[in-house]
Amino acid sequence: MPQKYDQQIRNLVNLASNVTDAFTAALFLVDEVKRNRLTLTSYQSLSNNIIPNATIRLGHGLIGWVAKNERATVAMNFRHDTKTLQFYSIDEDIKSFAAAPIFADNALIGVLSVDSKREYVFTEKKLKILTEFADTFSDVISMGKKRIRLYSEAADINNLSELAETISCCSDLSELDRAVRIRIQSLIHHDFLVLAVRSDDDNEFRIIDTRDAAKNKTVSKPFPLSHYRLGWVIRQARAIYIPDLDAPVFPGDTKKWRSFIGSPMISNGHVTGAIGLLSRKPGSFKPANLKSLTILASILSSSITSLYLKNRNLHSEQVDPLTKTINYKYALEKFARSGSAGCIAIVDLKRFTEVNHELGMGGGDSVLVEMSERLGKIVKGGGLVSRFCGDKFIISLPGLSKPGSSELLASIVSVIESAPFHYEGTDIHITPVIGAAVSRGDGVDAEQLLVKAQVTVDRAKKNPGAYVLFHGDADLRPEARLRSLRAMESGN
Repeated sequence: MPQKYDQQIRNLVNLASNVTDAFTAALFLVDEVKRNRLTLTSYQSLSNNIIPNATIRLGHGLIGWVAKNERATVAMNFRHDTKTLQFYSIDEDIKSFAAAPIFADNALIGVLSVDSKREYVFTEKKLKILTEFADTFSDVISMGKKRIRLYSEAADINNLSELAETISCCSDLSELDRAVRIRIQSLIHHDFLVLAVRSDDDNEFRIIDTRDAAKNKTVSKPFPLSHYRLGWVIRQARAIYIPDLDAPVFPGDTKKWRSFIGSPMISNGHVTGAIGLLSRKPGSFKPANLKSLTILASILSSSITSLYLKNRNLHSEQVDPLTKTINYKYALEKFARSGSAGCIAIVDLKRFTEVNHELGMGGGDSVLVEMSERLGKIVKGGGLVSRFCGDKFIISLPGLSKPGSSELLASIVSVIESAPFHYEGTDIHITPVIGAAVSRGDGVDAEQLLVKAQVTVDRAKKNPGAYVLFHGDADLRPEARLRSLRAMESGN
């Protein structure tokens, strides 16, 4: 396969590995000669013990099972010797595994697998993401095979390949649109390009318009599919060549175009958009032009689907899947970008493991969700709440001094202790401790503040009851001795 196609596959494998936090992400493709075998084609791994070009027979091992049964699978608590996966040379102590089949034209063409050294890593949500990656691989592989065939069919394939490479490097839809408009002229001569894309936000088709060149701005406009030739291309999911144009191609354009070629962009059997080229002269396009445009439409569909998938995964990375709070890394970044002094605090819940043991993981998760809601109501717009890990939460309070932070953090402890949490008729009483660090006295680096807050909360946990303790305080201050401790001392 061409080097550019191989690089695109490697980039996508790397993206799948990073998004799923995998120890190894591996792409297996059906051997084109021996159709009952899968070959390891590309992988991203932290292991040095991957067997290059490993082959797996359909039906053998977990990967072979996925291929034979054409079904995704997930093993949250993988207990087998890693060598049974048939592409490790030694046992890597893998604890979790997931794999999804890859199809093209309703036929199996490969399997995408990920694994981890941690248990219960691959949730149903991550399996869904893995399946979406498999769909994207299908588009990229199909597009790559078409590109290979075209190398021998047309001299201008180099221009198409360069355009595809440019498109694959685009970071957003506006950049992709501009790249196509700039480079497609060398592939197919035309007077105007029109591009319609199904929006990832509202699932409606929109015209991508760059004619406002003075502002260097790309805008999108709603596109009704009726009464327009480009709408016909989308509705019928068919390419078309009209040498003598007899109807408007898209709304709002008054120019007298004479000829038109258009092709739908199709991904996984669904039309994701359409691209059309227009000319002022009748009969301007050749059948080969329509064929090239159809291939370009396939490339565009794959690239746009990848962009949408990447954006959705980025949003998924920014939010904790259980509590829906912002990921703590992004919370720290926002704190650092605020450019002002402030406070980073860690809220830790004493003996929370007992909640999980008594009520199960469902009970523990219920408490954590309600905990995030209570914290959010106290912090409101003055800061951010994020789940750190397990039963810990981070409170970032940009702009607050130590007195202001102390008052708010004391309110947090009061809110947690004032009313029990509830799960299936059971009252759950939670005792929090909070360790905090203030930037004005402890440095302005958010990660340093977090480390100091962690050290401080670990120290506070060694004392009975609920506490708020700031980094640098030699002893627990009297005002930090909160209700639960006072109740303990009074014998209540």
